[in-house]
Amino acid sequence: MPIRNHNAPWGLFFLNPFLLMLVSIRYNKARWAPNALWAFVVFFGLTFAIGEENQGSDIHRYLDLLEYFYLHINYVDEAYTYFINSGQLDVIQYVIAYLVSRLTDSQPVLTVVYAFIFGYFYSRNIFYLFRQLKGHLPPWTWLLVTIFMLIVPFWNINGFRFWTATHVYIFGLLPYILEGRKRSLWLCGLSVFIHFTYLLPVLVLLGYHILPKRILIALSAFLFTFIYREVDPQWLNTILAQYAPAIFIDRTDSYLSAEQIEQYRSTTRTVQWYAIWYGRVLNYAISFLLVLIAIKFRTRIQTIVHLRRLLFFTFIFYSIANLASSVPSGGRFISTAMLLGIFFITLFYQNYYRGSLSKYWLPILTPAFALFIIVSIRIGFYFISVSTLVSNPIVAIFTAGETLSMNDLIKNF
Repeated sequence: MPIRNHNAPWGLFFLNPFLLMLVSIRYNKARWAPNALWAFVVFFGLTFAIGEENQGSDIHRYLDLLEYFYLHINYVDEAYTYFINSGQLDVIQYVIAYLVSRLTDSQPVLTVVYAFIFGYFYSRNIFYLFRQLKGHLPPWTWLLVTIFMLIVPFWNINGFRFWTATHVYIFGLLPYILEGRKRSLWLCGLSVFIHFTYLLPVLVLLGYHILPKRILIALSAFLFTFIYREVDPQWLNTILAQYAPAIFIDRTDSYLSAEQIEQYRSTTRTVQWYAIWYGRVLNYAISFLLVLIAIKFRTRIQTIVHLRRLLFFTFIFYSIANLASSVPSGGRFISTAMLLGIFFITLFYQNYYRGSLSKYWLPILTPAFALFIIVSIRIGFYFISVSTLVSNPIVAIFTAGETLSMNDLIKNF
């Protein structure tokens, strides 16, 4: 029986939320579908696993802060003083920690709150893409949508601050670029309070208003920075020292020091090859397709205003991300750029042209796509528990905090 818009299968949520998520993706035009995916992400927060091999992950620092607030912070002014003395700029993290600590120091409660916030923007961005796509979705479009879903996936609540800021920024940006909805821009500004480094993407957005909207200029900047990615990043220190507020300089010193940069580069050389290359090959594939489309279909793109705006902004953002990627943590902006890039490619392929893309280029790039998808899901197994896939909310509530990650299951099988 077909599942219609007015007949949301919420019974599936109480049976198996993972199954509901799959159904929501299948029936992506249904009005209930975004909320179904959102509900699954919240359930994932309840069943979030901290496996044996991710003991040093960001979630531990979030839990340490929650425990400290629970045990030692009694009033708002004490929380405010602690925040000021910490030298941090990410306000939302401390607000959440304070509010949750009034009730508990429980990890499942904190990750449910994180998943509730992250999941809203994550689900809306995915279904915003679905709403832009016209007609029946062929296999290549499904592949591109899958990649969009996995670039900053739901298990990235492990790094809640930066990745939530990413989806909040994208959520505010895309309606503005594609539809001219200025009222959504405040969300781009909100991303700075979730992770202070999103000041850079906000500045990119301001620059977008100043620069002439010439694809050739943006493409040239992208190609130059793509080649120039190994530039000595100490120029960032000089710029920050001259123009940034003192608190911002103090917060970024650890990211931009020469010692930290060398340590970052040395560390990346020792990681398993697929852990490094799964993201790089996707970045190269997206970059190649963007350049190919910009050159081969430049005349067509010039006649489609919203596509031209999106491609221009994507190249500009990619250019800044390329420069930032040489320093520790700066490479994370490449993920934001890839979200924009794959959104544009999917939109162009589905709605305007398939031809040689589906005949030649997408098949050629399939190994890169496959490597990215496989490794991404494998990384997700560090945080996805067995309960996430086979359990339901009633059982999960009674077993909260007693989870086994899929990674640990596979290793101990």
